[in-house]
Amino acid sequence: MSIVNRVFGGGGTDERSLMQPVKEIIGRVSWQMTNIYASLRSYLSLDTTQTDYAWWDKFRRGKQAGFEFAGLFAKPISEIIASWVLGSTIEPRLIEADEYTDNLLKTFFKRVHGKLMTIVIDLYGLGDQYIIVNPDGSLSVPSPELVEVEYDPLDYRKMMKVTINSRLPDAQVTDVYTESERVVTIKWTGKDNTSRADERYVFANLIGRIPIVHLANDRSGNETNGRPIYEALFKLYDRYNNLIEKMIDGAELMGNPIPVFEGVEDIDETIMANQTSPVDIFENELGAEEERVQIDFDQLPAIFVGRGGRFVFASPGNGFTDDIRNTLRSLFILVMEHTRIPEAVWGLELSSARATAQEQMKTFYMFILQKRLQLQGLGADDDLQVEAEGGLLELCDIWLRMKALTDRKVKVAPVMLKWSELAQEEAELVFQKNESAHNKGVITDETYLDNLGIVEDPQQEIEDAGAQMGDEGDRFEKDIQDALNTPMPEDLPEVA
Repeated sequence: MSIVNRVFGGGGTDERSLMQPVKEIIGRVSWQMTNIYASLRSYLSLDTTQTDYAWWDKFRRGKQAGFEFAGLFAKPISEIIASWVLGSTIEPRLIEADEYTDNLLKTFFKRVHGKLMTIVIDLYGLGDQYIIVNPDGSLSVPSPELVEVEYDPLDYRKMMKVTINSRLPDAQVTDVYTESERVVTIKWTGKDNTSRADERYVFANLIGRIPIVHLANDRSGNETNGRPIYEALFKLYDRYNNLIEKMIDGAELMGNPIPVFEGVEDIDETIMANQTSPVDIFENELGAEEERVQIDFDQLPAIFVGRGGRFVFASPGNGFTDDIRNTLRSLFILVMEHTRIPEAVWGLELSSARATAQEQMKTFYMFILQKRLQLQGLGADDDLQVEAEGGLLELCDIWLRMKALTDRKVKVAPVMLKWSELAQEEAELVFQKNESAHNKGVITDETYLDNLGIVEDPQQEIEDAGAQMGDEGDRFEKDIQDALNTPMPEDLPEVA
């Protein structure tokens, strides 16, 4: 009542008594709301949280305590998505074609495709991966927890310094990369090497940029690191594991029913009558000795039941496993919805659900295209005067710069990627489309063979076919000339 009186000036009509309390209340509310927002507002616009890589690595391998069963779903998720994203092949080529460099890039990606598959699987499973391009063009992939990155103070996506700390049995190796140099420091820690001095090697960085590509999965705009692809399913996995444990425990109970004596008037008499082993003496939790009688039911020819009692085997109801199985099914549907992996891709599609699976695959294809764009990164562009940034395009750019140091024929220029088709068309339809385009002269012989996928090197095949046709043409011309130069036999009948 006092607040109401203050707001309305105690019922008076004086303007000062009406306005002053209202002004005070508005000020109080405004101050409280300002502090609420201030407490929720982050003082930093940057999130440098790093994933616990060791924990998630154990999780996806089914070795993390409490997730032994649920973690088994993690590995297929990362492998399925990675295999669809990378596909069977990736063909990089310069935007402005250069035959020598294009063939070199194609050969390089064909060689490291399996390594890229492992990298992307670990990327989705752990959240981060770092690819080091060595001076000889090979790739090194350190475990992400060994990598420390220092970013530009005003640009948290620009790496200024990358340090890789490797602990070996007899030494600790620190590898530091900057835009100007690479410094390798070896500190000997083995028992037999304590007297050895530290070793330090400095190498100039001739390409002008750090030769390391950071791949981050599901990274938000203000984050420096990624996250596992199934991180949001953490709570679901927890409950999933608990339900599986309960279902297995229940199945074990049903498989080994519990013996029960019911309604027995003298339970001690019944126990002693069914005793099969000597009395066992044990020490309880308080340290005192106690006796217990052991009954081996598999050794009893008959079971004695005291007056008024009966003996039965008890077990859980038969319906509990179906209830848990239905619950697990519902949780699994949530897993599929979050990861966007259709049931057909898991290998669970039924023939009656084929039409539904085909519709689901359309959405799945769009999801894979999104993941490909994220993995691809931003390419270089001469018109925009920007360098490649992130993903496989940055990897191509750094690799070309490295190769150009020792091979002057390599051209460092913007690169584009050609991904494998997601939907596999029927062979007859593919042939008809390419045959029609080739007959109309809108695609080259090389593109025609490349699209059909019947030869490994279309360009070389065309050259060999041309040489073969040339040889056959020469032989054909020779046969014609020989026929013309052969005299006609005199005994041939004259033509009327």
